[in-house]
Amino acid sequence: MRKISESRKTKETDISLSLNLDGSGISNLKANLPFLEHMLDQTTRYSSIDLDFCLLYTSPSPRDRQK
Repeated sequence: MRKISESRKTKETDISLSLNLDGSGISNLKANLPFLEHMLDQTTRYSSIDLDFCLLYTSPSPRDRQK
């Protein structure tokens, strides 16, 4: 099977991704960004890949700190 898992942590975000190119169109998405989740879900469904994607915000963005 063709699979990959990656993660990346920065000061602002913690991102993890698992992708299976030989999947069945199943997605598990946690991004708290509805449009991004929708687009990733449609991509996995119609290309028959499996995707686990998690995006966590570890600190407020500079835009949020100005308030």
